Amino acid sequence: MFSARLLGRGAVAFVAVAYVYGLFLGAFALAWEWAFRDGLPKWTWWQYLLAPLGIGFLALMLEAFWTLVMKLIGPDRVTDPHWKRAGRMMVVFLLMTAFILGPGFYKIAHQ
Repeated sequence: MFSARLLGRGAVAFVAVAYVYGLFLGAFALAWEWAFRDGLPKWTWWQYLLAPLGIGFLALMLEAFWTLVMKLIGPDRVTDPHWKRAGRMMVVFLLMTAFILGPGFYKIAHQ
């Protein structure tokens, strides 16, 4: 059975993994901002401290969502008919397009 102690350890481990993963992804984002934009964001110290946690949680949620989508679409086998494989690729293309272009269009529409 699951105890409160085991659940607490799991939650702490999940938060730690999310934070380390967010640190890794956030380092790339800060390097991109510093290299190709106006420098580092003008944040306070606590925002820099908590940003990796938010980035990590968001990245893990998106990965879980993507795993669910790929399970619903089904595995891509070479023996499947061409129309079925093309349909799967179209769904993947449309989802990726929505995730990539959606925030930009939202920002343009709400200026």
